[in-house]
Amino acid sequence: MSKNKQDFECDINYNEKTGYIHNYCTSRGFPLGGLGTGGFSVFTDGGFGKFRTNHNWFQSIGKAEYPRGSFFGIWVKSKEKRIAKILRRTFQGGKEFSNVSSIHHTHFKGRIPFFNLKYEDKALPIQLELSGFTSLIPHNIKDSSLPIAFFQIKIKNPTGENMLNSVLFSFENILGIGGSGGSRFLLPLNGSVVYNSTEGNYGEKFELNDIEGIKFGTTQYYEGNNPRRRVIGQYYIYTDVEKNNKISISKCPSWDSNLDSPLLWNSFKEDGEVNLNKSSGNAGAFSIKFELQPKEEKKINFYLLWWTPYYVIEKKQRLRKVLGNHKGKDYGHYYLQHFSNPEDLIQYSVNERSRMEKETREIIEVIDQSNLPYWLKSYILNSTDSMLVNSVLTKRGDYYMIEGTPWDWPFGALTGTIDQRLVSHIYSYAFFPSLDRNELQGFFELTKNGKVPHGNGHADIALGTKHIPYGEPIKIFNRSEHWVDLPQSLILQVGKHIIQSKDIELLKEFWQKVPEIMQYLDETLRNSIPEGITTYDYKNYHPCFIYTAILHLATLRMVIYLAKLLKERIKKDNPNESRKLSKFIKKYQSQYQATDHSYQECLWMNEGYFKTCEQTDTVFTSALAGDWISRLCGLGPVVQYEKAIAHSKWQTKTLVNSHNYSIINEKKTRPLIYREADINGNEIPVRVLFRKKTKVNNPWQTLAYQAFESIYLNRIEDGLDIIKKIWEKGFYEGYPWDMDHWGWERNHIYMSHPVMWAVLNALSGVSYNGFEQKLMISPHLIPNKSELKIPIFFPDFWLMMNYSSKNGNTEFKVLKTFNSELTLSKIVYQKVDGKEEVHELEKKVKLKKGKRFSITLE
Repeated sequence: MSKNKQDFECDINYNEKTGYIHNYCTSRGFPLGGLGTGGFSVFTDGGFGKFRTNHNWFQSIGKAEYPRGSFFGIWVKSKEKRIAKILRRTFQGGKEFSNVSSIHHTHFKGRIPFFNLKYEDKALPIQLELSGFTSLIPHNIKDSSLPIAFFQIKIKNPTGENMLNSVLFSFENILGIGGSGGSRFLLPLNGSVVYNSTEGNYGEKFELNDIEGIKFGTTQYYEGNNPRRRVIGQYYIYTDVEKNNKISISKCPSWDSNLDSPLLWNSFKEDGEVNLNKSSGNAGAFSIKFELQPKEEKKINFYLLWWTPYYVIEKKQRLRKVLGNHKGKDYGHYYLQHFSNPEDLIQYSVNERSRMEKETREIIEVIDQSNLPYWLKSYILNSTDSMLVNSVLTKRGDYYMIEGTPWDWPFGALTGTIDQRLVSHIYSYAFFPSLDRNELQGFFELTKNGKVPHGNGHADIALGTKHIPYGEPIKIFNRSEHWVDLPQSLILQVGKHIIQSKDIELLKEFWQKVPEIMQYLDETLRNSIPEGITTYDYKNYHPCFIYTAILHLATLRMVIYLAKLLKERIKKDNPNESRKLSKFIKKYQSQYQATDHSYQECLWMNEGYFKTCEQTDTVFTSALAGDWISRLCGLGPVVQYEKAIAHSKWQTKTLVNSHNYSIINEKKTRPLIYREADINGNEIPVRVLFRKKTKVNNPWQTLAYQAFESIYLNRIEDGLDIIKKIWEKGFYEGYPWDMDHWGWERNHIYMSHPVMWAVLNALSGVSYNGFEQKLMISPHLIPNKSELKIPIFFPDFWLMMNYSSKNGNTEFKVLKTFNSELTLSKIVYQKVDGKEEVHELEKKVKLKKGKRFSITLE
């Protein structure tokens, strides 16, 4: 794909071999902050912004979007001169301070949850870089949900003379700012609410043992059930540097960032210190001053902590704000289980920093051991953004994922969105399985009479309920009371947990509602295919929607398999229930055959593709979604191989290769994969309200349902081409961490980004069945490589697979285990057409860390 700047309107200076973005500020910056804490962004050319730390996921307010008083600065004094630089190339919120000098060049690399920012300026006689990370440790919820960003400044003196240096850390107090989102017109009682007062904010010097910095607070006070309580608390900036006669710390608890020429910078520019005790204002800062010997290098740790513990939300929030009669509920934050005050958390962050950084880095090191191309490794890691930005994690430990944030979406901060969760769950499932199950459990509890809700809460109104905007289908909008892929999605996700973790208790619990869910789906059947709205809610594809039909095959295969598992374990103790299960199995085996026959008869075209629905002769991006999720679950393909691969080729021809660019907002941009096209490759628009729209496709669904499915079908080059096109659009057009759910706007972070982790399953073809003690594999080589070295992550263990196409040798190493009871007795090589080659292991393998085993494929 061409990266010539003459080809496209936007082509930033990004080096995909090194991962560095040069001299450019991406639209939302790089996300920092633990699960459920909102977080903020460090901009790729320096500076901070996009603060969501006051529970304002859906209410972006200028002071929190671009706080001018939040930044790092550097001061250097040599024999010849002294110089001070603010460590951002530009201020994204408008005009920079008139008395500062900005750094000239920045080079930024972000691989979630770590970043590195190198500064370059001919005026500076030192080498300087800022790095940082969020603590994100698989299976460790405590350390992964901290409201802290960790930073480190590294300074090196490359000269032959002594150099006096000072690092400035400044923060603007944003307490009191926040609110909620949603349309004021469609949601007159629950829509947008704004809090925009910093009155009473203050800063003060802070010391705790050997820790020093600035504490920010407010005198604002609100009763416990008032949602405005969300925006108060404390912020801290601090360091763990040890003071001595060579290192001094100066503090300015208050200075005014609204001034065009702040006194703080004049003081810092003069002598590298900020001892302005009589100043006042909305920001605070401290500096660390020290000397560097020739060739000496120094690293200094910094921290930003936000203690905003009151997560209070309520229904009818707009009305209640006017009346002053509040009935809010405080859901709190998970970190409150472990820390009762910010001082304890501050001490913990310093004491445990090295360990948390090491354990956080482990997953990156595993990914980097693979022989995947660097751009693909980075894309996988960076797809984790929505886990940091969109997640909600209450004090009780309940986990929710906001669909998109921040978003000009009329229904506001809807959580759950289980149709999208079919692709978004990949990361939470593998690395935080207890949280993933918790959210699925919430959907299970909200399911009534077999109907699974669309959402499980709303981050600005109420959690754990479907009685929120768009929690259930809206007939006037959806044109249907049935949303048929919601129960399909729930069954497939829970079923995968059961099979891969060998969880019979989860199976017994879940089965309590499976028959009624299936009964509900049966009621929607028309010609053996469920009819109703789906994740493509802006258009009612009917009758016989290809996406729904094949997804139903996967659903049927899953419930049949689960029923057999359950029957095998209760047949002796409960013969009556065993007989019921036999009837259930027989019924849905018959239904499977009927659905399989019906959709092929209705939709298969002689030209070699499935049309989108009975009345629509087009090619659809998500047609083979059911085949993809069935393979991912370890249930094998549900679509006949010859037809699946033929349709996949038509998808490439009409949806991918039919165009080399897209025109968006009258600009020539990198191409978007079409959602739907006719057989000549002409994009099919959709009608949204009163407008026809093109460029309406969710690229994250395309990744799973089209790109990964292509890889499973051994169409590896075409699958990777789709992935690279989507990746290039985000990175080369300047929105690598906030490509929205249409794939072309710098708008919001969408929940389904983490689907990229499933490319590892597609390339390896690996799935695990704990009940049958089998590992299914189907390695697919990266083009021009004869070996595949790739990690695979399951909730209970991690593997590294090494496959050589030269001799078929396939070696495995267990990297980590979280369940000591799981074993392996056979490896099944599943060919692309579904045929299996079984390799029985000589001895049963207990999946323990460091265990190695191997087979040879024919």
